[in-house]
Amino acid sequence: MSEYQIQEAARDGKILTVEGLLTENPKLVFSQDQDGRTALHWATSSQHIEIVMCILKPRGGKEIDIDELVDLSGWTPLHIAASVGNEKIFELLMNHDPKPDIDFQTNQGTTVLHLACSKQRYDIAKLAIEKYKCKTRIKDKMGYTPLHRAASVGSVRIVELLLKSGVNVNATDSEDWTALKHAEAEGWTEVVSVLKAHGAIE
Repeated sequence: MSEYQIQEAARDGKILTVEGLLTENPKLVFSQDQDGRTALHWATSSQHIEIVMCILKPRGGKEIDIDELVDLSGWTPLHIAASVGNEKIFELLMNHDPKPDIDFQTNQGTTVLHLACSKQRYDIAKLAIEKYKCKTRIKDKMGYTPLHRAASVGSVRIVELLLKSGVNVNATDSEDWTALKHAEAEGWTEVVSVLKAHGAIE
């Protein structure tokens, strides 16, 4: 039997195995593998919604605080949900009690919104901003705001969403680059036009 049986079952979609293990030992919810990942990290990563629901179900033991389920990179399952772009799992996690911190930062200072922007997950970004009122100006360890991330990958829709929410269009990163400079460097002409229309300066 593997030392990380519950993580492997969650990753592979084996809901009966996960249920059986948690019924026998509810504390397995908190067990971590060699990367610090829990079964909830793996169920989220593999997008097994039923297993996510199974893990989050109250069992009479210690309640699950998603913000305390942090892997070695500082990622919670909520970061993973944003990265893979699964809205249903993202909503399940955000509606869990206690509600996770939408602005929780990884070891690199990355938030859910940073990840949604980098991966061009427009619907997650929209949920985070409009429904869950995340902060839109947080900088990561490189000084990148979510706008820097969205501009770097050429996501016009997310850039427009961020500008509408009132971000600082001329915020600079640790190299003194603005979102406009990132967009120009990557050749995203439409993003450049949008940023300039909203007051971005060279």
